[in-house]
Amino acid sequence: MARTITDFQTARPDEQVRQIVMDYMKNEGFSYTTVKGEPVWKKGVGALTAPQFMKVECQNGHVLMDACINYGLFSWLY
Repeated sequence: MARTITDFQTARPDEQVRQIVMDYMKNEGFSYTTVKGEPVWKKGVGALTAPQFMKVECQNGHVLMDACINYGLFSWLY
């Protein structure tokens, strides 16, 4: 499983960041779902595809993005 974690600050309000993320992810074909009890954005379905996952947390101008591609036939998110 390939994974990337990015952590950064922004001057934008949290709600505006959430709206930007939501608009972008929907335009890219991701859907908002829950996987193993955690809310994530997911794109791709099936055993022969490489599902992509993105988890975005935003609080007080602090943004944490956690992205992974589940490329193994028998591997699972987290």
